[in-house]
Amino acid sequence: MRTSAPSGVLCFLAIFLPFLLGAQQVDTVLIKRLDEEAKQAFHSGNFEKNVIMTDSLAEAYANGGNFERYAIFSMFNGWTHLNELKNYERALFYARRALSTVQEKLNGNLPYLDDLYGLLAGIYANTGNPEKALEYNFLALQTVAEQGKENSFSDYVANSNLGTGFMDLQQWAEALPFLFKARDILLGLAEKTGWEQRFLFNASQLQAHIANCLMELNEPEQALDEANSGLAYTREGGRPDHFGYQDIYLALADAHSINGHFREADEYFRLLEKMYKEYFGPQSTQMALLFMHRSDHANRQNTPVEALRLNTMALQQAGIHIAEDQLSLIRHSADIRCQSCEPVLLRQRARLLWHLALSEENKKEYLEACLTVAGMAVESMAEARKAILFREGSKQILFKKYRSILKVGALAACELFQSEGDRQYLDKAFELAEQSKANVLLEALMASRAEAFAGLPAEVLEKERRLALELVRQEKLLEDALNDSDTLRAGRIRSGPLFESSQQYELFLKQLEKDHPGYFAARHHPPTVSLAGLQKALPPNNLFVSFLLSEEENCLLAFAVSKGQAELKKISWKPEYEEQIGQFYRSLQQASLIQDRKRLAFIRQSHELHQLFVQPIEHLLDGKSRLIIAADGVLHYLPFEALLPKEEDAYFSGLDFLIRKAAVSYHYSGAAFLESVKKQAPETNTLLAFAPVFQENDEMAGLNSRTRSELEPNLRAVKDGRFAPLPWSAKEVEAIADLFSEGNYTLLLGQEAGEAALKENMKKGFRYIHLASHSFANRKNPRFSGIACYYSEQDDEDGILFINEIYQQRARADLAVLSSCESGVGNLASGEGLLGLNRSFIYAGVPNVIYSLWKVDDQRSSELMVEFYKAALAGKPYPEALQQAKLHLLNQPATALPLYWSAFTLIGR
Repeated sequence: MRTSAPSGVLCFLAIFLPFLLGAQQVDTVLIKRLDEEAKQAFHSGNFEKNVIMTDSLAEAYANGGNFERYAIFSMFNGWTHLNELKNYERALFYARRALSTVQEKLNGNLPYLDDLYGLLAGIYANTGNPEKALEYNFLALQTVAEQGKENSFSDYVANSNLGTGFMDLQQWAEALPFLFKARDILLGLAEKTGWEQRFLFNASQLQAHIANCLMELNEPEQALDEANSGLAYTREGGRPDHFGYQDIYLALADAHSINGHFREADEYFRLLEKMYKEYFGPQSTQMALLFMHRSDHANRQNTPVEALRLNTMALQQAGIHIAEDQLSLIRHSADIRCQSCEPVLLRQRARLLWHLALSEENKKEYLEACLTVAGMAVESMAEARKAILFREGSKQILFKKYRSILKVGALAACELFQSEGDRQYLDKAFELAEQSKANVLLEALMASRAEAFAGLPAEVLEKERRLALELVRQEKLLEDALNDSDTLRAGRIRSGPLFESSQQYELFLKQLEKDHPGYFAARHHPPTVSLAGLQKALPPNNLFVSFLLSEEENCLLAFAVSKGQAELKKISWKPEYEEQIGQFYRSLQQASLIQDRKRLAFIRQSHELHQLFVQPIEHLLDGKSRLIIAADGVLHYLPFEALLPKEEDAYFSGLDFLIRKAAVSYHYSGAAFLESVKKQAPETNTLLAFAPVFQENDEMAGLNSRTRSELEPNLRAVKDGRFAPLPWSAKEVEAIADLFSEGNYTLLLGQEAGEAALKENMKKGFRYIHLASHSFANRKNPRFSGIACYYSEQDDEDGILFINEIYQQRARADLAVLSSCESGVGNLASGEGLLGLNRSFIYAGVPNVIYSLWKVDDQRSSELMVEFYKAALAGKPYPEALQQAKLHLLNQPATALPLYWSAFTLIGR
């Protein structure tokens, strides 16, 4: 893992000690003695003693009232614990001590405040919280600007750290501008002062980072060019074998290997092995990483047995033991020396074993070994998640690392089931598939159960939500500033209210964890479901189909589960299927399908997709009236109800769509589906209906100027700073309200449909929440997708209910109906599905959500919704009620186009 200051503690000593010793003296003799002992201990490698002496120096200055020196020496101890002792808990203690001193005693002023933020960033980067690290790196960059240190070495460090911070988040394209900026600053410094040795090390390291980003972005030739540029710095200093050049040599080895220059790659790998053994000895995490890269290199040369041998050596270096069969692994968490590389090594091994199983004679041994790797990944993932309890982005990165291992494990279990016929392998395949899905969402679903289990006081829960909402508010203000390209305002928000909100929330959660350990145990152990458990819970008329897509292995698994049957189908996956699904998704939205040529092409497309993804399990639908789909990957964009079992020439109202055979609903996983089943609907039918309408002649129905930049420029719903009118939405909610008894509904219409009113009423416990408005998907930043509310300049709210705000609502409803455009559209997150508005309501505790996959005609959606509520209030379950409403439109030639009826889908029971 990277540290946040490339120059390390030695650089810190060179910069700070002359300044400190020439500063105000408290006790000259004492200061001099402590300083000499601290330096001697550091240079002799006795870092524990160095910390004690430095702590004494800090206390000596504090006793004399010099809190600036106290803060700086506290920071110094933080760096020592981070870079030398690798004790991140103590590093954080000293960093926080320094920061609180700056805030309480120094009015937020410190000459080296950017270094303090860099220290905090380094600690969080090394403890699996790259999002938090990025926040502190941005604060460091802002501080550099405020202190007038642009184009200084501090500016270089801040930009470099931001680049590597984005790399830790696997955001390679976002990392490059900061890395290029850091390089420009460093070159400028070198021109002024000459090429100091540290500049050469840092320049080569930057080139390595740039090359690594380009390799991840599939630009191997450009990556090699950048790596070769870094090689020049190793020659400039006349010390090409110095350990400081390790990063560029590793980048060169990888770049040559990816480009097929295997001999050149071998030369750099040999150089690195010699270097690592000299500096670290025969056993080290550096050697683990080297063997891991060499394993990839061997695999590129089509020598998988050698690649597996090198992976074995890497695992042993990392502290994972190999069983006597040389295939299975034995993991003791206390022995792990390289936490960050463990998932990468396990993924590498799982894929090697899988491919060897497909090509070697001892197939079963390789497949069984593959299962042990997957089991180890589950154990490792459970340990790693404890460190990142509250960072959804970090969790998604964590689960993405492990998900490919679980996928390969599921494939191995599938292969064993098909060859051995043993039910235990089917159970294992399903278990691993389940553990690869919806981890972040399942943790959120556990929140309300955890609150009840732990008996948290109401005031504690309210404080948590208040702090979380304030953090969301500051994040929105930051997004406003960034969209306005106002870097000064963005910097002030980051270093001021956003930083304070983040600190308060983090400290509150730490205390909450200490005071209520039972709450955390319940909240952060998401539920799992076995195949037998799912079968037991399913009603007799249900068929549950869970897909698991492994694009790397060109394979799609389909688990088809009913009360009395369970089958596993392995479907060959071709890369062109993604485009085929995309074309079908786009064609569903076209009114021009009415043309014969396009209609016939649509029928052919729909039937082909049916044959690919439904036909293999279609026989299990006999006697079933409900189909529940747990999609994966690009399949989330496929409305299965619009697929055609037969290719026949008929108009849409006469076509035999899958919707005619079964009521189709969706969920994220089997465990998530069963969680929704556990939440029984209330007996009383109550409704909250919301429709801002946005009348054309209403001068107040505009957008808050702060939110305009957050809406995508091509959003059809916005024109001249106003939302387009939705006249049918008023008729829709009024017609729906008429179906309810007097006093059992609350209608927020027109000017009453403000954001504050919506938030307040969502807490009150209606069975149905119906939102008829504009919604929009922000693909650049999904957190700022939202639902449009009525807004006036007098409002405290901004007129958009954003996803992050919905997360914090804990809405008390059984069904949320998002009668709006694109309420199910969002970024596709590995294992988590589409990060759209629909998911945010599930996250907030609503077990059932109806949402749209594309922009929907106002009048037709209104008609469908009224029909849905008629059926639901007549006692039909939600899937059957939605099926009936869709068939109502499909059976009428005027509304039979899929554009009108197939956009709305249901997640839930």
